[in-house]
Amino acid sequence: FDAASDWFYRSSLSGVSNSKHFSAVFAFNIDAWTTGKERLFTCMYGNKEIVTIEINGSGTEINSRLKNTSNSTIGYIASNQSLSLNQWYVVMLCMDLTDSNKSRIYIDSVNQTLNSNTVVNENIPYTSVNNVWVGNDDAGANNTSDGSFAICYYNNTYIDFSQETNRHKFADQLGYPKNLTQQIEDGDIPNPLVYMKFDPTVSLGTNSGTGGDFSVTATPISGADVDP
Repeated sequence: FDAASDWFYRSSLSGVSNSKHFSAVFAFNIDAWTTGKERLFTCMYGNKEIVTIEINGSGTEINSRLKNTSNSTIGYIASNQSLSLNQWYVVMLCMDLTDSNKSRIYIDSVNQTLNSNTVVNENIPYTSVNNVWVGNDDAGANNTSDGSFAICYYNNTYIDFSQETNRHKFADQLGYPKNLTQQIEDGDIPNPLVYMKFDPTVSLGTNSGTGGDFSVTATPISGADVDP
């Protein structure tokens, strides 16, 4: 991704239902910190950010915020783990808005201290979402991710990443992200709304999840393999 212009976008998530859960997995390598923030994933309703997952503009925090259609925060988790440039990371996040004890952020299979952990027992309004970005939000070039992605998995179900067996479904013991296709087909991993493999043999906007394919903005290109 070039911070100035590259990202993926679609207008809604097909076949989605509201829930009080989310699970997400990203493998990424940031080249440079972007002024503002490195937005990994965004779902919006009009001008309201329903789901955001991001790294702050200096790489010293990763967080996710959930809102309702009234723009009130119903979930927020943050970890002040500093990240380095030009290094691959596999990050796993999950929340259950009925129980803050189920909130998790893992970086390279290491449990992170949550400096913030807020939940409100309310549905995440996925069915109202009408703008979805991978690698950006509605701010254009201000919040794009400058670097590389190897996986983007997002779903409206809860996967307990405190269980090592669940973490190893997404990344092996050496830290390499796995191809999830067979595990999804076998039912070992929930069939997600978004699963971007960024497979160079198909269109880069291909979503192997149920939410529909993404359009490609500018010219993100296939790059080197993950080297954790």
